[in-house]
Amino acid sequence: KPLASVSLANMIKPIIILLCFTSLIIGCGQKENKNLVNAKNLIAEGKYQDAKKEIQLALSKEEKNPESLCLAEVLAVKDKKSATDWQATIEKVLRYIEPLNKDIKELEKLDKEVGLDDDELERLETLIRQRNSGIGFLARSIDDANQKGEPWVQELMNSSPNSLVFAMLEAGKSFETSARESAGRIISKMGTLPSFGGAGGGIAIDPLIAELKNPDADIRSQAVLFLGKLKTERAIAPISELLKNKSEDLPVIYNAVVALEMIKGQEGKEARGQEGKGAREQDGRNSNPAILPSSHLAS
Repeated sequence: KPLASVSLANMIKPIIILLCFTSLIIGCGQKENKNLVNAKNLIAEGKYQDAKKEIQLALSKEEKNPESLCLAEVLAVKDKKSATDWQATIEKVLRYIEPLNKDIKELEKLDKEVGLDDDELERLETLIRQRNSGIGFLARSIDDANQKGEPWVQELMNSSPNSLVFAMLEAGKSFETSARESAGRIISKMGTLPSFGGAGGGIAIDPLIAELKNPDADIRSQAVLFLGKLKTERAIAPISELLKNKSEDLPVIYNAVVALEMIKGQEGKEARGQEGKGAREQDGRNSNPAILPSSHLAS
C-alpha cells in the first residue's frame, strides 16, 4: 500500500504542476487593469474627480496605455472653460489613438487575407475598445458642454474646425451609440455656423470636404454622408469625384450616391441608381447594395 500510494502521488504531481503552470500563464496573459475599469465606471457615474485618481493609479501600472492616457487628458480639462485647453486635448487624444488605428488596419487587412487566430482577434478587439473608449469620452464631453451652452464650445468650433471635425469622425467609428450621436451633433452644429471665408455653408463643410481625401475609408464614408446631410451644393463636385475612382471602397461609393440624393433630390436618385449598378458590377462579392454602408452611417 505505501508503494501504491507513492506511485499514485508521483503520477498526480506532474498533472497538478502542469495545471498550475497553465493557470499562471492564462492569468498573466491578459491581466485586466482594475484601476482603469474602476475609472471608466466612475466616469459613467459622473464622478470625475474619483475617476482621475483611478486613472493615475492605472497609469502607474501601465504608463503607456493609450486608453488611460486619453481618459486622463479629457479628465484633466473636464472642468475647464478654455477652447485653447480643449484644442490641446483633442490633439493629444488624436496622437494617442493614431498607433491604435494603424495596428487595427493592419490586423483587419490580415483578417481579410488569411484570417486571424484567437490571440490576434483578441488583440484586435482590445485595440478597437481602447480607441473607442478614449475618443468616445472626448466626443461625449464636448457634446455635453455644447448642450449646456458652454461658450467655449462654439469658440472651439470657430478656432479649430479641422481638428474638431476629424476628431468627431474618429468618434463616429465607435460601436457606442452615445459616442456616435455626440459626434453627429457636434458636426451638425458646426454645419449651421457660418464660415469666415464666405464660401457658403457652415464651418464644417471645408473640413469635411478635405476628409474626402483621407486614406481611411471609414473617415471618407462618414465625411461624405455628413456632407449630404448638410445639403451643401458646393460639395457636389468633390463628392462626384469619389464616384470616378474605380478602386474606391464600396461603402464610400454607396454613401456618396446617398449624399448626392440628399443634396440634389431626384437627380441624385438617378445618380444613385447608376452608381449603385456600377458598384455591384465592380465587385461581385457585394451584389446586394443594402449591405454596402456601415449600419450607423446610412441611418
